[in-house]
Amino acid sequence: MNDGKSIEKTEVLPLTESTTSSEASLADAQGPDLRRRRLIRGAAGIAPVVLTLRSGGLAASSCTGVSARASADNNDGLLTKTSTGGSIVVGDNCVTGYSQSGCPLPDLQILGGTKTTNLKVINDGGFYCSTTSSKSGAIKNEPSIALLSISAYNSLL
Repeated sequence: MNDGKSIEKTEVLPLTESTTSSEASLADAQGPDLRRRRLIRGAAGIAPVVLTLRSGGLAASSCTGVSARASADNNDGLLTKTSTGGSIVVGDNCVTGYSQSGCPLPDLQILGGTKTTNLKVINDGGFYCSTTSSKSGAIKNEPSIALLSISAYNSLL
């Protein structure tokens, strides 16, 4: 405490036994606090790494957006849109065997699926998922087809 005297004129008081014991008890009290602070600082240093790893894991299993969901009929494979949103777009890729569990927008998102090479939406008097440029190569009797843009198709796991 400053009593108004300059530093040169301040007396140096000798430590008494009571002062020494109170300082010792203060150091003892700080021991657990210091250990806890070090633990918290260490955990805070590791937390960003854990969060990064967790978010990377979540990204790896994330849902992929679709243009629309559809079904192919039994006769010639004509597509009927089954999702409430989106639209059937010529050139989109057709994916079957997908899951929607855990997707926040299950009507317009899928998780996984079977990627069939060159199975695309065509317009041959109607929309079809076909491996050729005509409805003769269309898949038939498929109740669940997801239609994905090329970028969504390429990112699908």
